[in-house]
Amino acid sequence: MSTYSDLEKFYDSEATKYHQTRQKYRADWEMIMSAILSQIQKEDPKVLELGCWWWRGAKLLSEHYYQNFSYTWVDISSKLLAYAKKDNPWFSFVHSDMNKYLASLEQESQDIILACASFQHIPDETSRIKILKNIFRVLQYDWIIVFTNWACSEWFLKTHRKALIGWSLKSLISFWKKSWRDVLIPRNGEHWKQYRYYHLYSLEELRKLVELSWLKIIELHYLDKKWQITEDWKQANNSFLVAKKTIFK
Repeated sequence: MSTYSDLEKFYDSEATKYHQTRQKYRADWEMIMSAILSQIQKEDPKVLELGCWWWRGAKLLSEHYYQNFSYTWVDISSKLLAYAKKDNPWFSFVHSDMNKYLASLEQESQDIILACASFQHIPDETSRIKILKNIFRVLQYDWIIVFTNWACSEWFLKTHRKALIGWSLKSLISFWKKSWRDVLIPRNGEHWKQYRYYHLYSLEELRKLVELSWLKIIELHYLDKKWQITEDWKQANNSFLVAKKTIFK
């Protein structure tokens, strides 16, 4: 099976759990909300989220701007989308992978694009660059993208050392054609085990990808478990990226 079909199967099976956990407040919402609100300078801004993640935060944002706000969720899991639609019926929902959907959109048709804990599931560099170039194409000038992704921290190395050792060996055997930053993280049930693919970005890798896609970086940080900015990758829990489509570099 492909990485995408495996992820679809995983999130379909875990949709009920994610529906419950994504109702809870998360401290990173304030950073995402601040980045979005700083850009809302016109009526009816269009927000596109790649991956059905920013659940409660998106609902709060919609409540603030209900009459002048549109929000589209794109996800490969139909079951996650079903839960999201039940809670947020005024949003739009698309069952697709992000690359296909972005390719179908008209040029400069979106204002804000979010990818919270979803870009980390894209399994190869070619697809990552294609997604970012499509984002550049469909984004309006002077509007932004906001990305969060897992980081390779000291905690991650300790918690998932078996997975990292396994992928490091595969990387070595392939003469580094495979990246050690590509990992399959297991989740165990009573009678089952499922895996999710992750790519663990460094800040430098994200910077290069964004610059290859002609976007201008506004913010690029590591965040610790308390969602505070840190320069130490060992303490990092996530990366936080804000970039803009602009004619000025």
